[in-house]
Amino acid sequence: MDESVITINSGKINEYLHHIDLKGFGTTRMLSVILGVFDGYSILIDCGTSLDIKKALRYFKRHQIPLSSFKYLITSHHHADH
Repeated sequence: MDESVITINSGKINEYLHHIDLKGFGTTRMLSVILGVFDGYSILIDCGTSLDIKKALRYFKRHQIPLSSFKYLITSHHHADH
């Protein structure tokens, strides 16, 4: 597991958190989602755009995170992408 303070790559940050670069508008580091996976439930901090949902769903599937586990969606700010 990467112990860097700043991460730019998609993947698991620590035991509970994942960083997902959705590559918004085809550009890396343009649009990120933070995923928290805890005992029996998951949360999303920011969610990306409807244009990028397939990328997020692929990440969840690849990491065996069922959609039924999501309990909270937290937005960090009001913006056109969420």
